[in-house]
Amino acid sequence: MTITLIGLIIYFIFLFAFAIFSAFAVYHLFQFGYAGDLCRPVAIGYLVTAGVVILFTLILTLGSVV
Repeated sequence: MTITLIGLIIYFIFLFAFAIFSAFAVYHLFQFGYAGDLCRPVAIGYLVTAGVVILFTLILTLGSVV
């Protein structure tokens, strides 16, 4: 098993844990917010930012393997 493959496995484990954390965070933002607060825009901003970062790191990580 090469160091690159080990790194990819660790990266995907991190992504899985990050997805679970993000799901709880977004759930709580939508569940416990009240009318007029900024929970909904913050949740959407968080999802967009996290998605862009994950997509960018996936492109960099998988691009370095190929």
